[in-house]
Amino acid sequence: MRWAALAVLILAPGCSKVDERAPSERHDSSEQELTTSHELSLSLPKGVNLFEVALSSTLQVSIGPNASVLRPGGFGALANAGAGETDIGVSARVGSIASQGHVRLRNRSTVDGDVKTGEPAISIGNAATVTGSVLTGAALTPVRKLTWTISFGSGEQDVVVGSGADRALAPGAYRDVRVQPGATLRLSAGKYDLRTLRSLPNSHVVIDTTAGPVFIYVDGLLDIKEPLDADGAENRVLLGYLGTGVVSLAPPFAGTVVAPRATIKLGSGGYRGSFFAETIEVGPRAEIAVESFAAWDVLFPPVPILDCVARFDATHANALWGYENPLEIAVTIPVGPRNQLVPPEATPITVFEPGRHEGVFWAPFGVPQLSWSLGGETVTASAASRRCAFADLPPTSPTPLDSQGEGSSQPRPSLLPLIASNVFSGVTGAFLPGPVRPPPFAPRRFKFVIDDQTLGSDAICG
Repeated sequence: MRWAALAVLILAPGCSKVDERAPSERHDSSEQELTTSHELSLSLPKGVNLFEVALSSTLQVSIGPNASVLRPGGFGALANAGAGETDIGVSARVGSIASQGHVRLRNRSTVDGDVKTGEPAISIGNAATVTGSVLTGAALTPVRKLTWTISFGSGEQDVVVGSGADRALAPGAYRDVRVQPGATLRLSAGKYDLRTLRSLPNSHVVIDTTAGPVFIYVDGLLDIKEPLDADGAENRVLLGYLGTGVVSLAPPFAGTVVAPRATIKLGSGGYRGSFFAETIEVGPRAEIAVESFAAWDVLFPPVPILDCVARFDATHANALWGYENPLEIAVTIPVGPRNQLVPPEATPITVFEPGRHEGVFWAPFGVPQLSWSLGGETVTASAASRRCAFADLPPTSPTPLDSQGEGSSQPRPSLLPLIASNVFSGVTGAFLPGPVRPPPFAPRRFKFVIDDQTLGSDAICG
């Protein structure tokens, strides 16, 4: 399916000449590849939903005359986290606007939604319309910044696909990639680090997303003069530009483009996706339909949180875990390489709701340690980790009693029926979704106090 006519032209200094030597005379990229770290980020005004925004800038946004920004059943949102102006052209139609800088609505323009600006006033032209509310002096800070770091490979291999050739290029780092007229280049799921990418007239670039998302990072010249073909879902392609030039996208185009230090220019015609840049310029009569990138959770996965560790003998302990999901939607990560406890003495949760969540589940383990690897980040619990206190325990009722516990185990009063089973040992109860075999119970001294009165001692816990 044709998803882009990326007649993109990005000019950057220092672009090298394409290597015309035979493949046997070239150096393989894996032999001499060097990597550098690059940080990419999305900056959104406070309260803006990543999955609803079509255009987001860190400086200014300009929408041309008669352009429209759409979403299913309505119009797409705009965001501007910078001090520059958000300018909606004559007879243009957009969705809600959140702009730290000044908002200008030109004659007969329409905002189908709300307008929020950090400035004390907005400019409204003749017959301009806002269907929702207008809020000036809005609290749009602190700006929400979503950042990820890539290791960009400086490949030494040039790739030239000659006329009539059909070549599949594996994910990896390459220097200059050029597709000649009549040639076909095929890209597949994974990450591509390219110094330049050029697709000449009458050439084809086919992107296969059936096995997963495709990430294409370019730090030099990007010049694609023919439509790109998507084999699979169109919203699983992300193009990241690392430079400071101008990214000109000719329609039709579908995909997500992130160019945090550059300008994105959209011409007259159809676009589908989401676009993030320092400056965004939309041409007259452009039509942009919001389609959020389907793999944001790969770049911004939930991160594990170790709340505390409860030890109840020299060789057994129980870790209390939580997590933080930076996205606005629930994320599911099945148990596997991206979500596992090591050693696998328990099973981690697999559904992660938006926001920060503490005290979500217990995982018993044998000393010395237990690690949770989630979304590429690993956190380890050990005997040296912070010991669980009474305040760490997840409540089992909406209004837990005001009380205190002391001793080697410290359950809440609402857990008194479980005290005899040792709530820290991992038995089925308020903390676990299913039964977990507890480690051997070791007698210990324990005293529980409510309102300064002793309710239990050794007789309760062993």
